[in-house]
Amino acid sequence: MVKKKGTVKVKQTESAKEEGSKKIPVGVQIISVFYYICAALCVLLGLFLTLGASAIVSLLVESTPELESFLTGGVIVGLGVVVIGAGLLCFCIGRGLWKLKAWAKILAMILSAIGLIFIVYSMIKGFAFLQVVRFAINAAILIYLIFAKEAKGAFK
Repeated sequence: MVKKKGTVKVKQTESAKEEGSKKIPVGVQIISVFYYICAALCVLLGLFLTLGASAIVSLLVESTPELESFLTGGVIVGLGVVVIGAGLLCFCIGRGLWKLKAWAKILAMILSAIGLIFIVYSMIKGFAFLQVVRFAINAAILIYLIFAKEAKGAFK
């Protein structure tokens, strides 16, 4: 009788552990890490733009003097702040995906869809190999999050 009580307790604790922590599908892990990498790159680029604004303006104005009328250090700093904000958004999405939050899945799908629209538009204007890579990544993220059974089940 004592053994049965002990085994019942063990079974209850194991089932409680399984309910408390869901297994993150590998595809969601990969997408989450991708967003973490994008976040780091955006923050680094934003810091570069913010801290090197005057040098960037002088280099750009030297090569194309027409830019001098509207390109200032403030514009570059503002751009840097926006890029840092995008990096923070990517970090939040990556973290949300890792924790299997439904809002993160929705934001990732929206960003991938918007990215596909812009990539198709830029491909119409002029073709580059990097656009094909970006298209493939955004399409894969969107298709996986919409159609993969393990992704659907993980976010319920």
